[in-house]
Amino acid sequence: MKLYESQTGAETLPACGSATVKCVEHDGSHLVSHSEAPLFSREETQAIIDEAEERAERMGGWTTQRHANYATTDVPVQELPRTHEWFREKALPEVLYPFLATSYKDILPSTKALKVVDAFVVKYNATAGQSFLKPHRDGSVVSFNIALNDMSEYEGGGTWIARLVKDSDTGSIRSDRGHVLAHASGMLHGGHEVEAGVRYILVCFVILQSFANFATRFYQAVRDEDPPELEPMPPGIVLEALEGVDVA
Repeated sequence: MKLYESQTGAETLPACGSATVKCVEHDGSHLVSHSEAPLFSREETQAIIDEAEERAERMGGWTTQRHANYATTDVPVQELPRTHEWFREKALPEVLYPFLATSYKDILPSTKALKVVDAFVVKYNATAGQSFLKPHRDGSVVSFNIALNDMSEYEGGGTWIARLVKDSDTGSIRSDRGHVLAHASGMLHGGHEVEAGVRYILVCFVILQSFANFATRFYQAVRDEDPPELEPMPPGIVLEALEGVDVA
């Protein structure tokens, strides 16, 4: 977690009040939140892509084995010095934590306890490498991703969420450059297949520090609401991972 804590004492701003589009009701609130307007500029997002590609060229490719069960073609943010500093000192305290506080203040016991424990840039490529990510759950409380490139640069793609299948043709939310999509980590979700072009996103896993019991109950409650016919895993697998993250 200290990887993503400010080294300069940057103050985390309060709930930002920025407009969000919410869906999937739960306990009087919502589990999914999407920015109504881009939260990051073209310059900021392109700089992340450029640094990730520079690193890949220098190191002989992107990493593909960091997440054993649901591996992604990615690079950890801490291995991108410019992106890491921007993320730690500006993006998190000024934009992302306030966005999450706005999105989940009615459902979490404390938004001040939100802490990013993993952050990585993912590349989906229709013709080489990884084009999709199969349905899964994350071992955290909230997950979010930042769209790094324009939707016009690829076809398909987006974040597939099981509970949206009945309401749309694909069950996926596509985000344009600079937008943020957040969802409860216990929701069954995946990376919808990119059919043409390349899609870049920055993915983060967020825990609720010092609220391990709540996190486990919340995770299970969210999981239990998923459509049983779409369930790909036996109970308990990801809960063990969640408990491991909370202890860390």
